[in-house]
Amino acid sequence: MGRISIIAITQFVFLSLGLMALTVLVNAGAGNSLTLFLKQNGLWLLLVPMVWALYANIAARVNKGLLLLSLAVGAGCILSVAIFLVFAIAIL
Repeated sequence: MGRISIIAITQFVFLSLGLMALTVLVNAGAGNSLTLFLKQNGLWLLLVPMVWALYANIAARVNKGLLLLSLAVGAGCILSVAIFLVFAIAIL
């Protein structure tokens, strides 16, 4: 698998595990407004890895301007970290 696939799968796993953890928290009666927002809009957030993967695949083919592969990989890594941090903050 290439870098694009690995980053997209990582983003999807972070989102999926985060949504499962939020479901447990909401069902247990815990959580705050961020927790509820992420739980209610979780399915829409699953589009993020798909849109990023589409952008990264286009960037891999074009590889110039805003469609540089290195820019896409960097953005994907930053996006993965951001997804992890948002769900970590919501769970804690």
